[in-house]
Amino acid sequence: MPSPNLTLPKLVEAFFAYLKAEVTAGRNKPATVAYYERLLAPWLKTMPAGILIADVHTYHLTATGGLTWHRVQAVQRLFTWARKQQFLPASPFADVQKPPPGRRERTLSRAEARLLLRACDRRPTRQRTTRRVSRTVERHVSAAAKAGAPVRPLRWMLMAMCRLGARPHEMRNIRWRDLHVDTWQIEMIAYKAKARRRDRMKARILLVDSVLARVLMTWQTRRNPKPDDFVFLNSDGKPWTSNAVGNGVRRARRLAGLDDGEPVVAYTQRHTAATRAANPLDGSPGATLPQIASWLGQASTRMTERYINLKTEDMRAVGQKAAAVRRSGKPKNGH
Repeated sequence: MPSPNLTLPKLVEAFFAYLKAEVTAGRNKPATVAYYERLLAPWLKTMPAGILIADVHTYHLTATGGLTWHRVQAVQRLFTWARKQQFLPASPFADVQKPPPGRRERTLSRAEARLLLRACDRRPTRQRTTRRVSRTVERHVSAAAKAGAPVRPLRWMLMAMCRLGARPHEMRNIRWRDLHVDTWQIEMIAYKAKARRRDRMKARILLVDSVLARVLMTWQTRRNPKPDDFVFLNSDGKPWTSNAVGNGVRRARRLAGLDDGEPVVAYTQRHTAATRAANPLDGSPGATLPQIASWLGQASTRMTERYINLKTEDMRAVGQKAAAVRRSGKPKNGH
């Protein structure tokens, strides 16, 4: 039966109780709860206090402005769930068209990548005496060392993300038990869209290069971690959260002067890695789309094509280098 006296805040409260119960039952993940909290909270602030769900209409979403694919999806999901629970006969947002999902196209040049990494974990300049600055740095380094965390945790996180071609949430969830030092691979049993993959890939494999291997060996020696401990920690020695990574990158891009055009986000590292794989900086032949898709952990090359951003001259250069390899049988560094 419809519930005409049910208010919107009470509906949202019931919806989150349902989501958390699904997490407890193992049918959902905590990240799903955080996703809806992040998207629904700003929208709720635009709604009249204590409004009844029977009085909610389509314009309460379409007239708020700043609509994104994810915000529309979250509100539609809330009211679809409410309809299925028979709190209301129909969803007022069923026919709302989602805006096209944003497409990330920005990649970083070598110079931009350096600027971003140098700006990571750097504090904004303030009017302090040299002694006060020195003491602050000493306390920060001491606390990080005591917690077993790297002094520049965000820098290492982003650098490793680019070398591994990993997603931000994969980086946050890597544990020491996932690292196999005999083969220098990170094997993640739980990964994005595993249940939907047709190839039934059992694990997502991240390949660790020699530079990152040395870093991880150093951390392992200093921390003496347990298998369930997280590899990448913040300056307090705690696991990273999505919000903390996002805020850190946002602050770093401002300090690096990279606020022009499409915003630089954590995912930009993954896009940059894919583009460099197609057109390496050392002039060697680029990898093929299927190879890059496999490295990125993608089931098909359709998404990979969106990740790789090559200019016409870059694509021509890749083709010329590949042709040179076919002719000579070895990489050619020249043009």
